[in-house]
Amino acid sequence: MERSGDDGKIYGDLTIRGVTKPVVLTGHFLGLQNNANGGQRLGLEASTTVNRLDYGVKWNRAVEGGGMMLWNGVTIDIAVEALHRGRRG
Repeated sequence: MERSGDDGKIYGDLTIRGVTKPVVLTGHFLGLQNNANGGQRLGLEASTTVNRLDYGVKWNRAVEGGGMMLWNGVTIDIAVEALHRGRRG
């Protein structure tokens, strides 16, 4: 992971249909908020784009007027909300 202020990059591996490739998710910290129960919530978003053909996803269909139904670039968006309730004794 790399962090620069509220922005960051998360490095990992993505496996689709038995094919594993390295990916980099570019993310942004959305903030931290106290809740009524004394805990805190945090939010973050991250995304990456992969080429579906690299993972063996080749199905496609021609559409009326020419062209194909699916683009080869697939964007993966992740939104996370986490709750921290404090330490348990």
